[in-house]
Amino acid sequence: MVVAAGDIACDPTGAGYRNGVGSPKNCDQRATSDLALAQHPQAVLLLGDNQYENATLAKYQASFDPTWGRMKAIIHPAAGNHEYLTPDATDYFDYFGAAAGQRPGGYYSWDLGGWHFVVINSNCTKAIGGCSRSSPQYQWLVADLAAHKSRCTLAYWHHPRFSSGVHGDETATDRFWRALYDAGADVVLVGHDHDYERFSPQTPDASADPARGIAEFVVGTGGKSHDPIRRSIATAWFTTPTPTGSCDSRCMRRATTGSSSPSDRVRSPTPGTAPATDDPPISPTTSKHPEPSTAVDGRAPQAWVTQVQARSKGRPNPEAHAAPSREPE
Repeated sequence: MVVAAGDIACDPTGAGYRNGVGSPKNCDQRATSDLALAQHPQAVLLLGDNQYENATLAKYQASFDPTWGRMKAIIHPAAGNHEYLTPDATDYFDYFGAAAGQRPGGYYSWDLGGWHFVVINSNCTKAIGGCSRSSPQYQWLVADLAAHKSRCTLAYWHHPRFSSGVHGDETATDRFWRALYDAGADVVLVGHDHDYERFSPQTPDASADPARGIAEFVVGTGGKSHDPIRRSIATAWFTTPTPTGSCDSRCMRRATTGSSSPSDRVRSPTPGTAPATDDPPISPTTSKHPEPSTAVDGRAPQAWVTQVQARSKGRPNPEAHAAPSREPE
């Protein structure tokens, strides 16, 4: 099982921090990290903006470390824009060390079970060489995907290619999405917008593609704050919080916990339609995308917690408990 979230720890010098207790709709990094720990994950995926406001090492140690830092030994981070409010994200790399990938790129890949995880640096104006097709990062990505064709693939970074939230679509990551789509990748996780949103499998041009599309999850629910949904996208299936930006305790739990067993798959809805209830029907189907099924407090939560599986696109099931390994840049 892995857990993932972005937009996490409040600035310890901010008014809402309140010695780590937090305030309404803000600074819930303690609560979200408690939920993550309760899942007993094998790995933790960070989707960027892990520490606000300028991600200095002192702030990481004061706010992130006592909460999400309790899982530091199994964290595989991605960098957000707030990490780069310190020059070259130096303190981010200092805090996470080798787990953050090689400096200055910050992109890398690793394996767990039957899944291949690809970490991309979406800070295109900060990453060395940018995000163009001729950039070192893009060339590395294409080569990395070609070397792992037999595995299910989950990629994650900070800025969403598709989002109904405040920041909206980030076109600079389009090249990454197209490379992943061409390689048959399965899932993309992103943050940046402080909400939770799940998309039906889609093409790089946002057309529904249940056969080979990529399912994107926006998971900016790590604790910092909640932002409203700004618009409607045809392939978006489930979103939190509400258009007003509210997110009560039930909504928050649904956006931050859940799990799935290897045999559980949720059926994909018709794009642009919602399930009959806010709990999607769960059934063991042949859908390629793993989804949550375990109830929390009697409810089937929407997830950024999912057990890695290897039952996608007819691929053979690799060894179920292979040790994670980090690929060189």
